[in-house]
Amino acid sequence: MPMEQEIEKLQLLVMDHETTIETLSHGFHEQQEIIEALQRQLREMAARLESMDEQLLAPATPGHEIPPHY
Repeated sequence: MPMEQEIEKLQLLVMDHETTIETLSHGFHEQQEIIEALQRQLREMAARLESMDEQLLAPATPGHEIPPHY
């Protein structure tokens, strides 16, 4: 194979690799955004759960007691 064809083949291979790297980089960026959004949701849910837990452990007020016949 002549040298020019080899060079052209290598150039095409480099272009293909550049496209692949760009595609992977874009996918990675999207995944990072999704992970960050999920982390925010998890923190919010944990805060809500902690708040609910505190409410459940709070002493019952007379208006919240179960009647004796239950």
